[in-house]
Amino acid sequence: MKTRLNNEVSIEYPESFMLMSAEELERYFSSSLRRSGAKEPKKNFIVSVSWTKRTEFPASLFVNEKSCLNSCAARCRRTLEDFMQDGDISKDHHAGRVSGFEYSYTSGGKPCHGAAAAIKLNGRIYLAEYRTDSFDRMYCNMAFNMVLSSMKAL
Repeated sequence: MKTRLNNEVSIEYPESFMLMSAEELERYFSSSLRRSGAKEPKKNFIVSVSWTKRTEFPASLFVNEKSCLNSCAARCRRTLEDFMQDGDISKDHHAGRVSGFEYSYTSGGKPCHGAAAAIKLNGRIYLAEYRTDSFDRMYCNMAFNMVLSSMKAL
């Protein structure tokens, strides 16, 4: 399912996914402002993409992919039980380099995992995140990579 973010970037969620409501985005990510998300209920898998305001000099010196990932990690530490970073993500993208991290946490006593990755497009930082309690890591990585690789400036 293709969708547009702020009329500047298009992304594609896997076909079996359904768009999330603003209430769902707020429940999982503390805010629905400048954020889109989709879920796969059968796998209990959610993926979201948020974006910053346009960053221009001199603010661009302080607002970059790393600062957005640090803010994401801080939010996860505050809101997710037993949050722990598990490793780094670094991949090539047709528009530049994607960097991020994988993490684990618990929800209602269940072990869960997720990832966050950031890329700069059109002067904005886009932060993609996923969360799930599914043990099908191959599916999770495939779906998350599909969302990341589908991000294109319009």
